[in-house]
Amino acid sequence: MKSCRYHNHPFFVSATMTVLLLLSGCGDSGPSRSEAAEALDNLAAQVAGMIGTKPTQKVDVRDLKCTKVSDGIYDCQVLARLNGAEVTDRYKFSKLGGRWSAMHIN
Repeated sequence: MKSCRYHNHPFFVSATMTVLLLLSGCGDSGPSRSEAAEALDNLAAQVAGMIGTKPTQKVDVRDLKCTKVSDGIYDCQVLARLNGAEVTDRYKFSKLGGRWSAMHIN
């Protein structure tokens, strides 16, 4: 059996380590800014539907600081821009079926 002559090459080792590090970041982490914005947009649409109004404009998440509560659940401080104003508030994000959902924390 012929062995691969590149497996000890520094570039190969470096590239392999880089891929492994990138993949390790894909595991158990909180929502990204865009995922949080999508979850907040969905929450706004649900609330608007319950009170019989139209949803506001899309949420622009500027900053997101999350703390893991349990598997797939994060408590996050969100700085967002909505209707021209910057707002900071706390939300609980949970991941179900590959999608994030948001719930306001009082």
